[in-house]
Order: sequence, then C-alpha cells, then structure tokens
Amino acid sequence: MAEKKKVGFVAMASDKKVVGEIPEIGIGMIGHAFMGKAHSNGWKQMPYIFWPPAAIPKLVKICGIPESEVAEAARRFGYMEHTTNWKDVINDDRIKIVSKSDTIFFSYYFLIAPKVIPLTR
Repeated sequence: MAEKKKVGFVAMASDKKVVGEIPEIGIGMIGHAFMGKAHSNGWKQMPYIFWPPAAIPKLVKICGIPESEVAEAARRFGYMEHTTNWKDVINDDRIKIVSKSDTIFFSYYFLIAPKVIPLTR
C-alpha cells in the first residue's frame, strides 16, 4: 500500500533532519513596545517555522525608554539584558543581528550610525 502524503503541521515537522549542531546567533532589539513584542515573538518562532534553522536566535539585549518598561519587556520577552541606549545594542559583540522595531524617531540615527559606528565585525 502506498504511503500517505503528509500535509499541514505534520509535514512541517517531520521531513528534514538536523545534521550537526545548530549554532546560536545573538539578537539585539531596538524598540520594546508592540512591534518589539511582535519582532521578539518572530525570532523565538523562527526555529519552528524554518526547520532546520540556519541558527537558533538568542535574545541578547533589548533597548527602549523608559527604563522601567524596557526592563519589564526584557523579562517578559526573554532577553538577557536591557538598555535605554541604542548604542549599547550596536556595540555589543554578542549581537550579530539588530532588529529595529521602534518608531521613526530612531530612524535618523540609523541613517548616520554606519558613518559613526562601523557595523562590520
């Protein structure tokens, strides 16, 4: 008898096998409110959606203001650290991907940041 074709969630999780160890990659988040929550959730879901993942996201640092709200966001979303200074995220060598989820206010700084802070490490 022919094998039934797997569909839906069953097919998503069964076919591809992991070969070797999956590395971690450090994630930094600029912005902590609604979109920061959405982006954080996306990073956490990446290994489930894209199996096997190229890397396992490790939520390293989240940035925003005020400090009390960022501290709570870090705790709730699973970040190792929090800060109110976006440069702390950019300059952290553990962070290889910066996810920008804040308002347009910080966009200006990101336009000039590559001239001030080399992003290639």
